[in-house]
Amino acid sequence: MNDARLLHSRTWYRLRGGRRNRWMAGFGVVVFCLTSAACGGGGKSSTGDLPPLKLQESPVTLGELTTRGPQGQVPVWYTQVNLTPDQLAKIRKGNYRAAFLNTQSTPFMNSLQAGAEAAFKAMNIKVVATTNSNLDAAQQARDVQNVLPLRPNIILGLAVEPVAAAQYFQPAVKQGVKLVFLSNKPEGYADGKEAVGVVTYDVAGLGDVTADAIGKYFNGHGKIGFVNFAANFWITNQREAALLKRLQDKWPGIEIVDKQPMANPADGQKIVSAMLTKHPEIQAVFVPWDSPPAEGAVAALRAANRRDVRVFTIDLGGTSVLNMAECGNVQEETSTLAYQFGYTAAIEGALGVLGAPAPPLAVVPAFPVTAENLTTAWRDTFQTPLPANIAAQAGKAKCPTTAP
Repeated sequence: MNDARLLHSRTWYRLRGGRRNRWMAGFGVVVFCLTSAACGGGGKSSTGDLPPLKLQESPVTLGELTTRGPQGQVPVWYTQVNLTPDQLAKIRKGNYRAAFLNTQSTPFMNSLQAGAEAAFKAMNIKVVATTNSNLDAAQQARDVQNVLPLRPNIILGLAVEPVAAAQYFQPAVKQGVKLVFLSNKPEGYADGKEAVGVVTYDVAGLGDVTADAIGKYFNGHGKIGFVNFAANFWITNQREAALLKRLQDKWPGIEIVDKQPMANPADGQKIVSAMLTKHPEIQAVFVPWDSPPAEGAVAALRAANRRDVRVFTIDLGGTSVLNMAECGNVQEETSTLAYQFGYTAAIEGALGVLGAPAPPLAVVPAFPVTAENLTTAWRDTFQTPLPANIAAQAGKAKCPTTAP
């Protein structure tokens, strides 16, 4: 999970027949594309010139899964989610339509959306709308209302607020839309009924990997501050719980000297500054995700002139990764396969349209990212090269791998 970078308030309608785009005021960004070319989707495309539908092999080892879903669902690895040739042929001939309800404009969510769009293109499914709610439940409710008149067969989205989402996704359920949720689904929605299922990352694995990164860096003994996200948000709640359990079970010498809740993601700097004042002995801090919490933590450490304190977090973002490449305060960011996350969700949506069995919970793996493996880890996560400004710094200096 990353920060919501606010975008200009606008709604962009692209009209059929080559007519000029019309600009209309609104809140959030909604792009309604009613031509195949505008969205990169299918519909009228010849199936002979479509890219193949293919899930890549995982770049990291896929071991035993300990993650369980909100209702105890036992997950499968994303590599097990695919269409048979017959299913793919049926989907490609169906003139189906999809909408993607994005929640943030961040490298992770943009890559997730790119993966979904690539899979939809390979399946000849037209993407008729994309939105960005900026993690605002009220805006997401409006997004649902706005896309339904475009008659999507599939909607992919993360339920920003599970209780409220149960109400505002109901019109989509009644319309027969196949809903695939990204990590967070509405409260009370049953897999195979209101929702096709959930695609997420190995939530417990993210916590385990981060805990192991902390334990290994400090050789099993260190004092840390812990910032948790104070919200009913399943994905962050579960990975933080897994991290704490792993530290307790495997790294008992890692002492959490201060633990503080974070209700507002923009409060990272303030929270970490207070921690440092109260506990100057802190050697590292964990913050729940990259931006803005980890960025705020780095700002607090710079203001306090504490280059010795390390930052551990989850998710990759450009600012923190640049800090890592420069051997700054950011020591490790646990990542996952963002592009394949979205790719898998699109395939789940197609299975729902066909009425075919779909796993209630499919996950992509977690892996550690440090200055040592930054270039390959970024590519694995986003399926794009490391940005030039970061690549220029990566490998210039040998960053420490263990505490002095």
